[in-house]
Order: sequence, then C-alpha cells, then structure tokens
Amino acid sequence: MFVVSGVGPPCLSEVIFGGVALAFSHVDSVRILSETTMLFEVPVCGFNRWTRHLKRAKLGRRQPVPPRPIPTNNQKRETRETPTMSEHVRLNTNDGVATLTIDRPDKRNALRREIIEALLDSVRQVGNDPSIRVLVLNSTGKVFCAGMDLGQMQERAESPNSSEEWQQDSQVLCDLLCELQSLPIPTIACLQGPALAGGVGLVVACDIVIATDETFFMLPEPMRGITAAMVTPLLIHRVGSGPATYMLLSNERIPATNSFGLCHAVVPSAELQSRLDTMIAAILGGSRSAFALTKKHIVSSLSYDLSKQVEQSMQVSAEARATHDAREGLAAFLEKRKPSWQAQ
Repeated sequence: MFVVSGVGPPCLSEVIFGGVALAFSHVDSVRILSETTMLFEVPVCGFNRWTRHLKRAKLGRRQPVPPRPIPTNNQKRETRETPTMSEHVRLNTNDGVATLTIDRPDKRNALRREIIEALLDSVRQVGNDPSIRVLVLNSTGKVFCAGMDLGQMQERAESPNSSEEWQQDSQVLCDLLCELQSLPIPTIACLQGPALAGGVGLVVACDIVIATDETFFMLPEPMRGITAAMVTPLLIHRVGSGPATYMLLSNERIPATNSFGLCHAVVPSAELQSRLDTMIAAILGGSRSAFALTKKHIVSSLSYDLSKQVEQSMQVSAEARATHDAREGLAAFLEKRKPSWQAQ
C-alpha cells in the first residue's frame, strides 16, 4: 500500500493510493510513501507519468518502471566498411544507414566506367540487405560530381570499337540510375558542392536532396557535342518539363537555392551534416516495409514507366556520343579551345 501526500499550500488530505489517480489543488509536489517510509518526492507535473507506470505494475511494486535508456554514442555499433570494386568508391553501414561515397576529389569525382560499376554493385548490395533502411549518396572534395570522365570518353571516341564501348558505358550508367531510383528504401543525395552533367543524374535518381547554399547544377553536354539523354526523364520527373527544358538548354548554372524544387533542403556548409542527421533520424523512425510500399505506389501512380524511359534514353546517349560533333566537342574541351561544329 502507498500513501500519496501533496506538498505545498493547503491541499486535499493524504489519501491511500490503490491504483487510482488522485487530483490535487494548489500543490507544488507530491510525496510517495510506503506504510513506514517516504520513497521519493516528485513534482506535480511528473505525477501523472508516475501513476501511469504504477497502474501497469503489479500491486505492491514500490518503484515505477524506468524508461528505456537512450543509447549513447559508445553503445552504437561501429561503422562497417564493405569492400567495393573501385578504390574511388566506399560503402559504409552503421545502424541501418548505408553511406555510399564517391572518393575521387582530385578529378572532381568524375565518373569512369569502373567507378559506375562499383557504384552499381554497391547499390545492389544495399538493396539486398534487409537491415539497411536508408541510403546516403555523397562524395569527398569541393565538387559533388563533375559527370563523366571526359578523358575516358575521348579514349572511347578514338577506339576502333567506339560504338561498342559507348553502348557498354551507356548500359552501365542506365543500370545504375534505374537501380538507384528503384531501391525499396529512401535515398538521400547529400551535396557539399556542384553537380554537373552525369552528376545531376545521380542526384535526380535519389528520393531526397540536401545541399549546401554553395551548390549549383549544370548540364553542359550540348557544349561538348553530346546529350544528357539519361538524365532527361529523371529530371523531368523531379522538376517538370518546363524547368527541365531550361536546365538542359540554357547551359547556365542553376543555384541550389533556386533549383525549381530539385533540392528539398538547402543549408550553409557548416550545417549540412546536422541537417542530414536530422533527416536520417526521421526516416529511421518509419517502417522499412511501409517505405517500400510507398515508393512502389509512387511509381505505379505515374502515367509513364520511368525506368523504361531511362532505358530508351540509353540509345539516344550512345548515338550522340558516336557523332563527329561529340568527338570534336570532347577534343576541344581537353585542348581548351572552341569547338568547330559540323554543319548539318
């Protein structure tokens, strides 16, 4: 048996507590006593919480059920790094969060085929791991991703098997964008800097985009004699055909702060990690299966097959890379001169 007593100005008298919540008027705190000893004193604001614990307890229990302790950083599992197919790609997992990092800062994280293949393999690993509940795509250095490695593209153009090489490059990029876009878990692109050309494709293949206020987007492919074919359907899906047309044809830098809704959160550089952590915590509070059903429902609610459009764009991309203007545009860029376009 417990005795409940109000402490403070005159109040209701002491009452034997047998599992029934009591009301006190003008009371600062409440004392909880056994038949012989005062167990503890709690403020009135915490009394209702205590009584809820006691009502669920067996008769005669003297202490309320303590709340589940919040894990400290030392109690969290250590980050686990998974080997990838490229030295420029890292995959780390920790407490349901997978972080996929492009690590080629000296080349502005430009994408070579082996890097794309490593990203694709990592995304598939994430999709097959039921313990992972969110994927973060980020990079090192000042630039998020400068797009395709134009040096390798020039090598392709000079190859005797250029058409076959272009086709293989287009296929692996198509596979990566489709796998990333169709993952059953939420994906977050976390941008510390600019995303250009194919780098924009990685961004628009993700569900959520967080960027610094120094970030901008640019699609300069026509200035190189090629097209952003596989980026196009995903970009239209994210921002609409009007803004996408402007981004694809203007050759202008589009700041993250005015990116037609492409970015869902734009913060100063010093706040990027904090904003990302907040977003991850919110997602981890949800159900993995519910997120998977939601993403599947979003796709089925569209009036078009997004993955099929990306796959169809692969042929457009391969055709554009095989033209004279593609070879001239890439050569002019690498030689730092103006291109000489072929008359149509």
